Amino acid sequence: MKRHYEKYTTMKDTAAAYKDKVVWLAVNSTNPKHKDFGAEKDAIKQWGIEYPVLIDSDGKVGKMYEAKTTPHMYVINSEGILVYAGAIDNDAQDKLEADKKVNYVKQAIEELLKGETVSQPETKPYGCGVKYAS
Repeated sequence: MKRHYEKYTTMKDTAAAYKDKVVWLAVNSTNPKHKDFGAEKDAIKQWGIEYPVLIDSDGKVGKMYEAKTTPHMYVINSEGILVYAGAIDNDAQDKLEADKKVNYVKQAIEELLKGETVSQPETKPYGCGVKYAS
């Protein structure tokens, strides 16, 4: 997750590119007993996050969407239908050159805005595991 905020600005850039066209939300499903719980306040400031970060401390939302990693991205269309779930991009190992990277979320949003069906509705997410409460 940090890579997409610190090394690259993938999250901020993607959210900013569509801020007038989509609702962008982050969901933090960290267990309240985990050492990282509450760290989102510092991250919001440090990373300049300008979209809402929802606290899902009981994991209800994360489990409902079967979120496995951070980040685990979802695109929901205007009818409330989940049309994409998976990785932010195709560079899980952080080894691809910029021109070889595919931002799956951007691709899905662009297709929706053109009235098209999302061509790749699911990919394998990557990142740290979500620390759900038991």
